[in-house]
Amino acid sequence: MHFLSFLSLLPAAALAATISPPSYPLAVRTPYLSTWLPGPNALNDAWPQFWAGQIAAWTGLIRVDGTTYSFLGLPLLQDGVALEKAVQTSAEVRFSLALPSS
Repeated sequence: MHFLSFLSLLPAAALAATISPPSYPLAVRTPYLSTWLPGPNALNDAWPQFWAGQIAAWTGLIRVDGTTYSFLGLPLLQDGVALEKAVQTSAEVRFSLALPSS
């Protein structure tokens, strides 16, 4: 009972900032036709997966000043961008990324 009353005193933004989902939705059409990115840590440390666990080999690459970085998936590249922040709503997920320091 004390736990519930404590949670009701916290602002909704504080609760949302402490919760990280186990995966991010990338493309969702139905419960049986959806692709998810597992893990809340980075966008480029695992392949996106279908709902039943099959790999969807989607990859995202960006070229900055002649250097190619990966931001989605698990391609065979040395450099990847870092996930700074992910904000998920009921309709979208927004990612903030940063290039690695040289």
